[in-house]
Amino acid sequence: MAIDPALRSFVKGTYGNSQGLQAFERSVQLAFDGAEAEIQRLLVARVKEELARALGESQPSHVDQWIDGVKGVPIEAIAAGGVAYFRFGYSGVIAAEALNLLETASPWKSGRYAESHIVLADGSEIAGPEAIQEGQVITITNKVFYAGRIEAGKKRSGEPWSAKAPLGVYRPVAEYLRRRWARFATVQFAWREFTGMEQGFRRPALTITPKWQSERNG
Repeated sequence: MAIDPALRSFVKGTYGNSQGLQAFERSVQLAFDGAEAEIQRLLVARVKEELARALGESQPSHVDQWIDGVKGVPIEAIAAGGVAYFRFGYSGVIAAEALNLLETASPWKSGRYAESHIVLADGSEIAGPEAIQEGQVITITNKVFYAGRIEAGKKRSGEPWSAKAPLGVYRPVAEYLRRRWARFATVQFAWREFTGMEQGFRRPALTITPKWQSERNG
């Protein structure tokens, strides 16, 4: 931290260009440096404290951080008077909740349908919500070819394909999650065909897109 020019001018008028002026400047500079370091230390502690509190309250599945405008650097890199920005992601949390709701809402006979919900990230199947990276577009669908029948809800006769899911499975879950997570993600229901699955069968799908990404894509 530089000495204020007005202060330096005042001290120079008192001490002239003597060794006393140089000693005074060194003392002031050391005091400034010490104060700045203490401010930075306190700021780091405060940022960590507030971040821990926010994580405990909201429990995101992913956190991106910018310190003084630089993404990914540690909090300790913040300057005195600097800015820390954190973006919480919830795609993994939402996907885990979606899978739980889909399995609970699934009709059960052989168990094949309930056990065939899968998670895809940017179009590729992944092990589960824990493998999601923030910023990916997440799709959840069902591998069995008759998933579309269950989602349609009723047979041509008007009877439901499943008494447990007369309105389908994916559509009600997608609508619930859309409202529940509206602040953080865009959750949508869609009919899709997927490469690597039986062709000619449209399947119900639930997509999860981080809110910041859907807004950026317009």
